[in-house]
Amino acid sequence: MAATPIRLSFSGFLATTFDAVLVLEAALNNRIHIHQRPLTQEELEPLVHSGAIFVCGVGGDAGDITDWKDGRRWSPPSAQCVQGNPTGFNLYRELLEPGMQRPTEELNYEQDHAESLAPFLGAHVANEMAKPFGLMKKTINFTISGEEYAVISYYTIADVLCGMLPRPRHRYDWDDFAVPPRQEFWEPEAQALIITNDNAEAAAPDTRGWMVVGLVPPPRFASTEAEDADGEEDSTSDEEAEEL
Repeated sequence: MAATPIRLSFSGFLATTFDAVLVLEAALNNRIHIHQRPLTQEELEPLVHSGAIFVCGVGGDAGDITDWKDGRRWSPPSAQCVQGNPTGFNLYRELLEPGMQRPTEELNYEQDHAESLAPFLGAHVANEMAKPFGLMKKTINFTISGEEYAVISYYTIADVLCGMLPRPRHRYDWDDFAVPPRQEFWEPEAQALIITNDNAEAAAPDTRGWMVVGLVPPPRFASTEAEDADGEEDSTSDEEAEEL
């Protein structure tokens, strides 16, 4: 028997529980990949990046993935809440290696914009051990027909706020690709917190740019953009020199 291919289930950002429902429904209907066996760190680590989304069977006939090793250091989980209501997601933040320190200007920036950043970072805003420009991990579990599934996603705050990661509900063509989520997703006794005005959309203010959530890019983004511009000029000069 051929080995199960190792690949992402989806690329994008799970802003709300409804986004996660759409991805899981697509996996249950064999429209996108679902992982049903344990993955080694060597298999998983190269696939983990901002925008990566995995659908996994956690137990029983759904699969046998009970431990998720991606090779990164993470904070303890915190339950994500929107306007005081739990969304069902757990949030983790990537951490620095022991002995390393986070730049003070980044901490100050997050402290100054804590309220605006909270929907994306949760309780991990201004974490002193957070890795600069590191990943967030966002997970949620569902029980469907007695089988448990997990949807695991990764993102950086910069990619989300710059609109680099599409939401499933904005990307899917419902006629050609996705199907309406099954009734089990909508029954209160099955998952009471999945659909509540799509979590009021509060966790995803359209992701069209920093100003949508009242933010300006932190200082290091401004310097990075300037460096990129300088780098492009240098690159052009090098190419012209090679042609000469």
